[in-house]
Amino acid sequence: MKLVIVLVLAFGLAACVPPIPGSPDGFVFSSPSNKLARLDIYEDLLCPDCKNFEPAFKNFLNTYKVDGDVPITDLVEVVIHLFPLPYHHHAFYPAQLGAFIADKNQNHTEYFQFSDWIFDHQEEFNAGSVELNEPQVKAKLCAEASADLSFLNEQECLDEFNSNAHNTDARISWKIAAYYGVSETPTTFLNGVQVDSPLTTQGWIDLVVPYVKSENTSS
Repeated sequence: MKLVIVLVLAFGLAACVPPIPGSPDGFVFSSPSNKLARLDIYEDLLCPDCKNFEPAFKNFLNTYKVDGDVPITDLVEVVIHLFPLPYHHHAFYPAQLGAFIADKNQNHTEYFQFSDWIFDHQEEFNAGSVELNEPQVKAKLCAEASADLSFLNEQECLDEFNSNAHNTDARISWKIAAYYGVSETPTTFLNGVQVDSPLTTQGWIDLVVPYVKSENTSS
């Protein structure tokens, strides 16, 4: 009986293992060659908590210098992952479009411009799109995003949704996040360990800086 139980548990765990993606999951914000720490952030582009989380986080990444001299992004690898929550009904569409944008441009710069745009227009695709069906939401997303983002063509956007070329990529990303125990957004991992997500710049400093202070950053 014990053997049967062990085999059942082993089969259950194996069935939960996500597919291996063709390339490492996530959108790379910074990847220094001499990294001393790594942050993995899981977000839902239509999650209000993620929108509120972003300003302090990005301020920390863009302005903080260790010992007043070394940019934090020269020492910390930062990777953003998408985990669209099911109760944000339209969240999967920008997740799929984000994968398309990153792949199309072969870098992640445009993805972060797109994610900033989505956060700025988040309400339009939450409460503002409650009465819209799936094709209407996709058309609205393509029309409005392409009007504001020069790297996104409206017809290419519509073609992406029609072909679902990156639908699988977005689904695999979701499965990987679930495999790691992510159940809400934002979720933060520091050096592979889940931690509380700071909501202030000082909170990020207190969390991350102790792990990058070393002889390499001392004057």
